Amino acid sequence: MLGRGERPAEEGELVLCGAQLANGYLGSDSQAFASLLIGAQQTPVYRTGDRVRIEEGRLVYLGRLDNEFKISGYRIQPGEVESRLLALSGVNEACVQGLELGGGLRRLVAFISGPRDDVRGIRQELSKLLPAAMVPTDHRHYPALPRTASNKLDRKRLQSEYLQGSSEQALDDETQQRVRSIWQQILGVSAIQAADNFFELGGQSLQTIQIVNRLASEFGTAVKVSDVFDHPRLADFCHFLDIRVLQSEAQVEQVW
Repeated sequence: MLGRGERPAEEGELVLCGAQLANGYLGSDSQAFASLLIGAQQTPVYRTGDRVRIEEGRLVYLGRLDNEFKISGYRIQPGEVESRLLALSGVNEACVQGLELGGGLRRLVAFISGPRDDVRGIRQELSKLLPAAMVPTDHRHYPALPRTASNKLDRKRLQSEYLQGSSEQALDDETQQRVRSIWQQILGVSAIQAADNFFELGGQSLQTIQIVNRLASEFGTAVKVSDVFDHPRLADFCHFLDIRVLQSEAQVEQVW
């Protein structure tokens, strides 16, 4: 429970109490209604399940406790990411979800609406505000986010549409299939498509080094970190890699 006198950075569950509090839900033994020792007295309280913190004397909503999940060992609170997105210029609506892509892999996806749709710029701004694990690795832009009959964001529909559109498709050739496998293992992301960008999938500098080392071993040719930066899309990188392999083979033939 957050109360008067707590540190500005303190976070916790919002708990309500007072004379106006009901005795419980009709016909339901909900665990949301409980009691806390306040002073020397057990006081009836209602646990909202909302995670909040105090900033400048105001309660800031950070999302639902029951929506928390982990990606690569990091605890992710979608509500906090959504609040950061909504604070950006040109973003009118935001919904953030951690979606299961199979094989125990999860991807943090942001669904947004508004006049702004520059994914790279949005990622750069979020990177200044949030830890790397909390920056969505994929974004979907809508004219307006779908809503339920009660005018709430239709999170189930967004999830369903994304998973249907992200089902793994056959890639053009063997090189793309082999490179995709390496990207998936190192990035922890599945359903990678030919048009996907390594850095927009969450690739970081250390992972880029891991990628080039694996590629050199897999294809028997030297690949530089700068090559990934110059060709971040899977299809473009594989085209570059095919040319590099052919050049290496030609040099070997000339030696012999």
